[in-house]
Amino acid sequence: MTSQVQKLNKREQLNFLLTNRIPRRYLTFFVGWLSQIENPWLAKFLIWTMVFIRRRFAFNRCQKA
Repeated sequence: MTSQVQKLNKREQLNFLLTNRIPRRYLTFFVGWLSQIENPWLAKFLIWTMVFIRRRFAFNRCQKA
């Protein structure tokens, strides 16, 4: 029984590492690099993308804790 719990715990730790830690870190670096580019067309595209994502996922309907 304890070996199954240990296997499950290792799997959950690996899943957390792969889904939360690594992508967020690289995404943060990428957004930081992208924000330093001064191009009007890129700025318009990024703003359009943010508006599209906001409307698509309807974050304004999320409840506050």
